[in-house]
Amino acid sequence: MSTLKKTNIIEVEKKDAEENDQEPQTKDLDDFIQIKDLDAGTDPRKAVDKKEFIYSIFPKRLFAELYFAWCKDCSEKITIDNAKYFRDEISMRNNRENKNFFFNSMRVGKNFLLAFIGNVDTIKLNKLNLADNLINDVCMHNIKNIISSKKLVYLNLSSNMISTEGLKIFQKEVIESTTLNYLNVIKYLK
Repeated sequence: MSTLKKTNIIEVEKKDAEENDQEPQTKDLDDFIQIKDLDAGTDPRKAVDKKEFIYSIFPKRLFAELYFAWCKDCSEKITIDNAKYFRDEISMRNNRENKNFFFNSMRVGKNFLLAFIGNVDTIKLNKLNLADNLINDVCMHNIKNIISSKKLVYLNLSSNMISTEGLKIFQKEVIESTTLNYLNVIKYLK
């Protein structure tokens, strides 16, 4: 289906939904990105690929991939405003060399970790803070891969939903790591 036809269909669905005081139905990721949230002055017909428009907001493709994964983890809608908020949050937390990543208290989970691992092959990680998130035992295989393939010095996993069984998944990698100097897995009880 051509982009013009797709845009026209979305506009018709949007118009029908507005008449019935409903949100337009979304069928895939591209339709899930809300056209109405584009910046004022941006013609939706010019935003040929809405996903690429979101990518253009971020300084690095890695951060855009993390944004899409974060939306899946937290059930957030993919909007321009959310993308800008996420971009600003990431920019404030992380250093310019992209060796230290601080994702604490950002509601990141399995999808986020998968996107992160898939996009950091060429980056040398130094510090990774994932404290107070949605990380559980299923995510520990991803953490295990990060520890074994990167030269992490600092890893904070405190205040997550990790059980003793989850910690056993990456125990061998922690013991064998020659670079990991700091590991926090304390679960704070409330």
